[in-house]
Amino acid sequence: MKKFREDDRSIIYLDETWVDNDLTFKKLCTTKKNINCRRFIVVHAGSENGFVQNAALVFKAGLTQGDYHGQMNQENFTKWLTEKLLPNIPEHSVIVMDNAPYHFVQEDKVPTKSALETDIIAWLTKKVRKGIN
Repeated sequence: MKKFREDDRSIIYLDETWVDNDLTFKKLCTTKKNINCRRFIVVHAGSENGFVQNAALVFKAGLTQGDYHGQMNQENFTKWLTEKLLPNIPEHSVIVMDNAPYHFVQEDKVPTKSALETDIIAWLTKKVRKGIN
């Protein structure tokens, strides 16, 4: 980070959180019984200069139980990143994010030892055809 700052690169921090319409210290939207509760997922990014213009994403969560990470997924995150964040930050910016599972996607996962034989053969066949990488 020190080197990026010395090189005058923009450092952009991103994060996700949730809010609900009934948020108090004693009561959260955590039960199925509370049908009037609405939870929203908020995704945004900012730097030392403030929030990134036109990069906010707010959407209504489908469920009101559990951690918001279950509401955000790789598809939503990638769409937000490519359509809202990247077009609105300077080129060569450094993006800082946490290790939420939807931030990191391995597109060509190696089959595990518990994978079906047909899946292992298909993966190997694809690799041989492409040239093993």
